[in-house]
Amino acid sequence: MVIGAPLLFSFFLIILEERRLGTRDRDMAEEIDRISNENRYETVVVSCGDAHLDSLPDLLEEKGWRTEVNESDHSWAAKIWRW
Repeated sequence: MVIGAPLLFSFFLIILEERRLGTRDRDMAEEIDRISNENRYETVVVSCGDAHLDSLPDLLEEKGWRTEVNESDHSWAAKIWRW
């Protein structure tokens, strides 16, 4: 039971973080689209962290944007160190 409680707590935190990122990604896509349309931008460069690459490009494509993802060349250790 001692090991179970920390694992359960960790699982709960992971679920909360996923829900928060999903909402944040939707909000980011909405604002990128809104500001770009208001200013009649045809091309936009978005710089974001790796955690947003799972859904942000798809959300922007749903709004009609063509996306291209250029991931960081840093090693996983360097990414964690900067985190």
